Amino acid sequence: MTTIAKRIRELRKQKGWTQKDLAYKSHVSPQVVSNWEREYSTPDTDDIANLAQVFAVPADYLLLGGERSLPTIPSDEGTHVVNLAPEEMAILQEMRKHQGFQAFFHDLSLAPEDKLRKLIRMWDIIKEDIENDKDEEPDQ
Repeated sequence: MTTIAKRIRELRKQKGWTQKDLAYKSHVSPQVVSNWEREYSTPDTDDIANLAQVFAVPADYLLLGGERSLPTIPSDEGTHVVNLAPEEMAILQEMRKHQGFQAFFHDLSLAPEDKLRKLIRMWDIIKEDIENDKDEEPDQ
C-alpha cells in the first residue's frame, strides 16, 4: 500500500519539482517536505488541503491513495477511473464546470484516456482563443 509520503513524493516528481520547489509552493520549509517524504512526520489537515491544491488532486487521494481514490471523472452513472496526470484531471474538472460543456460531459465520462487527452488539448486551444478575443479591441 502506498503511503501519503510516497504519494507526495510521486506527485512532486511528476511535476518535476525539487523538495525545495514544493516547499516554496506549499509555504513550508524544505526540511518539512523532506520529513513528510521520509515519513518522519505527517502533514496536518491544513497541509493536506494546501498540498491537494498545489498538486491539483483531491485531498482524499493524498490521504487514502489506492484505486478507490484515484482521480475519477464523475458522470450521472457513477465514476470512471482514469490514469491521467493531476494537471489533466484539473482541466477536465474545469471543463465540466463550463456551461457549454455540461451537456456532453456525461459521454466523456466513458471515453478512453487518449480521447480525453485530445479533448484537453482542444480545450487549451479554445481557452487561448477566448482569452485572445477578450484582449482584442472591439470593432467600431
